[in-house]
Order: sequence, then structure tokens, then C-alpha cells
Amino acid sequence: MKWRNFDIQIVNGLLLICAAAVLIWISFIVHRGDLSTAALIISGVGCFLLGIVMFAMSGGERISPRLVSLLPVQASINICRITGDLGLKGTAHMIPSSGVGTTPMQFNPVGAFSHPPDNRDTSFSLSAPWGMSIIPSGYPLLKELQQKFEWSPVQDIGHLNTGLKEVCEDIYQFSSLATATFNESLLTIVLKDFRYIDCCKEINVSSAPVCCRINPCPVCSLFACMVAESMRKPCTLELVDQDKGDLIVAIRILDGP
Repeated sequence: MKWRNFDIQIVNGLLLICAAAVLIWISFIVHRGDLSTAALIISGVGCFLLGIVMFAMSGGERISPRLVSLLPVQASINICRITGDLGLKGTAHMIPSSGVGTTPMQFNPVGAFSHPPDNRDTSFSLSAPWGMSIIPSGYPLLKELQQKFEWSPVQDIGHLNTGLKEVCEDIYQFSSLATATFNESLLTIVLKDFRYIDCCKEINVSSAPVCCRINPCPVCSLFACMVAESMRKPCTLELVDQDKGDLIVAIRILDGP
């Protein structure tokens, strides 16, 4: 194993414990029984205790944010390619769940969105509106919020903004600073120094930027799912952009059931 793969806290802890052993060993070798010997022993005990604290603070193996960023990239690009080959020109629309035991749905219409499909059991609509329905990529994150963190949708834009901010900064720690502003029917979310910005960059390099709106990554999909579930209305990603490491997402809330 290479040295750089060690947790730095574990390395520091080992060094401090070794230093403690050396100091105490010197005190026994000198064996003068004066104040300097006592100082060596106290220093050795202090280094030992601090080393134990370093071990306790070690967080185990760290995962690179860039590695996590690259995980959903190809799946998102593949779905965009499939929708393009099928002639589905519409961007992703998040449809709220229809009741207990159901999930929100991502609907990609053939053209302009008119209303959500009635049937949720098939991927492709057999009657108008034509399009493709899939479970959003952000649903596992939404499910984790509901089950582990007891998040529940509230039809209040103020509570929604607060919830989005808490999710971004505290729960999933996407960013150290997140803002959510609502203007008429458009909700704009800005994540400063987005941790997984490499996902956005890789998708933009490998495909057209509109891919983020056709099949959004789990983070943007989660935002749209939270908005759809809270407002109980379909919504769509009107803008997904990046600016010097910041992620900007604009979600349009639509009129409808």
C-alpha cells in the first residue's frame, strides 16, 4: 500500500505514539529522578493521549468527490441518446406521486408537455400524451430523505426553500452555501462550490448541455422531485448551468394536477 493511501490522522497518531515511547524510554535510560525526567514522562504521556485522540478522529478511507461525480455520467448520457433515437424531443418533467406506495415519475414527452400520462405501469405511453415514463434518478436520495431524515412535502414555498437549503448544506453536503429563490413560478437554486461539479463538466464535454435537462443527474433530479412532491404539480428543469464551480438550477413549476 502506498504511503499516500493512509489516513493522515492515523499517520499522525502513530507518530505521536512513537514519540511518546521514545520520550518515556529516554526518561528510564537517564533515570535522574529530577524535574527534567518528570517533564519527559509528562510529555510522553501527553503525546500518547494525543495519539489516541488522532486515532479516534480518523475517518477511515476517504472517497474522492471526483470519483463520485463520474458515477452517474454515462447512465445520464445513455438515456439522453435513447430518447433522441426514439424522437422524444421534450425535456424531463417530474410528476408527483399519485398516492401512498407510489413514486414520483420522470416523463419525457414527444413534443411540448400538455399533461401527465394516466398509466404509470409502462415506460411508454400507449395513448396521448406520448412519451416515456421512468423513475427519476434522484428518487433513491428522496427516499433516503423520507425514511432516514423524516422529510415530508409541505405545500409552502418558504418551507420548501428551507428544506432545499438544509439538504444541500447539512444532510447531503452538496455545498457549503446554497440559496433558493422563488420568482412567480420559477425556483432558482444556486450551490456555491458544488462538490460534484465534475459530473456537470463531464456531461457538457461528452454531450450537449441539454442532456442535463433531458435526463438530469441524481442531484438535479432530487431537487425537481422535492419541488414536485411539495407543490403537488409537475415541474421541469428550465436551466442547468455551471459557473466557476457553482451549480445553477432553475425549476419551472407548471399548472396541472
